Amino acid sequence: MIMPHASELKKAEVARWWSDRETFGTALLALAIDEYGTELLDFEPETIRLQVKNDFSIDIPQVNMDKLMAMITCMTTNLFYTSVEACTQITNALNGQTADFQVWDPPTAAESAWAITEVTLNNPPKSKVNFANQFSPDVRRYFGVICEQEGILNPPDVLRIAELDERMQNSDETFADDPSMYEGFYQLGQSKSEDVTDYVKGRLKILMSQLNDLPLQNRDSTTWQKFIKKNQI
Repeated sequence: MIMPHASELKKAEVARWWSDRETFGTALLALAIDEYGTELLDFEPETIRLQVKNDFSIDIPQVNMDKLMAMITCMTTNLFYTSVEACTQITNALNGQTADFQVWDPPTAAESAWAITEVTLNNPPKSKVNFANQFSPDVRRYFGVICEQEGILNPPDVLRIAELDERMQNSDETFADDPSMYEGFYQLGQSKSEDVTDYVKGRLKILMSQLNDLPLQNRDSTTWQKFIKKNQI
């Protein structure tokens, strides 16, 4: 029996990651840059698709192409921060949904929080820059409406950028005559806020595991350990 060459085994492993619909956008971006360099950020989607097919004999699932292109968009433009439409499509893609520009499908608060987390992980804000100010008023208000519709009046840290309506922020005045109703309303919102945090933590844990397992050719162990330590949960 002829055993496959080591390079063939690696090629098959890389192909598996490209094909797996559960591979995160960040992991796909890492694979792509590891294989093709940062020049890939300027490639057209079809060029990437054909290159991967030629090198690994697989067709990238559309959901993975959408994740990868979402990450590339975030790395090369500010659309995630300034365009409600782009932000919506990017958020949905990073949460495993195939992009559909013909349908308006607002994300949930949890999905929004994850998109912000994953984008920031790849493109961290400069220390002296106010993070919230990277987002346009329209996008901040958009996230605020999403939170309000789910009854989240005290968003978790990752969604602090959300701009809530002043009337929602002053909900204690609305329920001034019925403290018990306010307490129930507040507790429900807190529970949903905690659900958002749990969703982000769960996905971050899986993403860190994926990044650790990727068969990358170019991984500096010191830099990688610093990255893991910084983003561990």
